[in-house]
Amino acid sequence: MDDEEENVDFVVIDQFQEKFGPAIIHIQNQRVIGVGVDGVGISQHERVCWMQISTKNQIYLFDILLLGARAFKNGLTRILEDSNILKVIHDCRGISGCLYHQYAVNLANIFDTQVADVMLFHMEMGGFLPERVSTLEECIIRHLKIASFRLSSLKLKAQLAEENIEVWYVRPSPVSLLRAMALSVIHLQPLRLVLLDALMSDYTSLVDTYLSVFREEPVDIQTGSQNTSLELPKELQELEFMQKQRREWALEHYKVNEDGLLVRSDPKPLKKSPGGSAQPLSVDRPQSHEPPVVEADADAESIASLAEKDPTEIHKPMNQKKNEPSDQDQGFSCVSKKAEQPEVEISEAADEFKGATEANGWDYVNLEQSSTHTLKSGISEGSPKSKKIPVSCERSTDRDAHFISRR
Repeated sequence: MDDEEENVDFVVIDQFQEKFGPAIIHIQNQRVIGVGVDGVGISQHERVCWMQISTKNQIYLFDILLLGARAFKNGLTRILEDSNILKVIHDCRGISGCLYHQYAVNLANIFDTQVADVMLFHMEMGGFLPERVSTLEECIIRHLKIASFRLSSLKLKAQLAEENIEVWYVRPSPVSLLRAMALSVIHLQPLRLVLLDALMSDYTSLVDTYLSVFREEPVDIQTGSQNTSLELPKELQELEFMQKQRREWALEHYKVNEDGLLVRSDPKPLKKSPGGSAQPLSVDRPQSHEPPVVEADADAESIASLAEKDPTEIHKPMNQKKNEPSDQDQGFSCVSKKAEQPEVEISEAADEFKGATEANGWDYVNLEQSSTHTLKSGISEGSPKSKKIPVSCERSTDRDAHFISRR
């Protein structure tokens, strides 16, 4: 079993003395919590046995089978109905119906990671929907990039529940089951942040483009009418182009069932795009504003010549060099095409480029320092994993400002 699974800390609350009150107070002071419910069936007519609640630094396992309805009357209902506390849940349908019919609880202010996963897929595939929703395990693997073998606890919980539903009534509960329940909510908050970043990527990229429109235009062609015009700017019209390109990519890489839905679980064999990329066009930012990316086998000279194509990507103007039409002009990430040349170690190319940039007073972006926005973007499955040198400046996003409260 993975070390993370062995060392996870959780608090079992099966009585009202000592632990229950402090736990409720701690949870009420949080802005975001993860919530899970387990039991027999988990529908409006079945039995709730456990409720898991995770905060930033603690996981509580409430034994509803022993605590009964008093647990909700003494604090859980206030927490679950509080619109100032965001509850992160994976597939809230069964939990919502169960709590409403059995304990008269109206869940409020929910971020559903299953819904967010479908919305992100819809955005990345240009409007196509998947043929089915994803499990929590699938979402964690896809978006948090956690290996499947590290999620063995989630499989164990499902296996135990299928083989013997009476396991939920066993007291004391097996430690392996308690650990599995704790780990089922520990990933919910980081999963929410990654999904939020990816869902907001198109918006933040367009805002960045807006900010640079008049900064990069020559002063003599700027007019007052441009600032007040209500015509749809070309920067926003690019959304339609991106959607078209993404749909074409989706049809090339996924099968379509008879209902017009993409079969995400059975992708076609990957075919690299003309630019060498196996991912959708500009998944996380508009085509015209995508920073150039150079493969690890490019030398320092090719890196410098690429930077000349777009001097706005660095902080010192350069004379532009005549080049053939690039892949970026066709809507793909710009990559090196020196396939027939001997490979050059990435460290050598990086050192040469670093020396050249520092000598001219430019800012050098270390390989280990990539944009928070880039790392969190919704890159599709199957994309190449070769190292790349991002020629961009670090930026950050305020993720906790979203979905905190809907009042």
